[in-house]
Amino acid sequence: MFAHVCDAGARRLARELLGMTQEEFSRAFKGSPMKRAKLTGLKRNAAVVLGNVGTTADADVLTRALDDDDEPLVKEHAAWALRRLADRA
Repeated sequence: MFAHVCDAGARRLARELLGMTQEEFSRAFKGSPMKRAKLTGLKRNAAVVLGNVGTTADADVLTRALDDDDEPLVKEHAAWALRRLADRA
């Protein structure tokens, strides 16, 4: 039960982070230590989370990150996560 709740919360946060613009990130984490990680690093980590605990319902946000994000690191990890989802499906 607990693992499922954690996975659901991690998935929700990962989806939100992957969809954030730099402006949204700056506004949401103004004055927070989270800004030290930078948006690119957090998006990369979000893709890894979805690759590990995501479901096919997360393919849409990963595909958007793969297609639309400017950062190669984010694109690379979104592609990895999509492959993981496909392998589990």
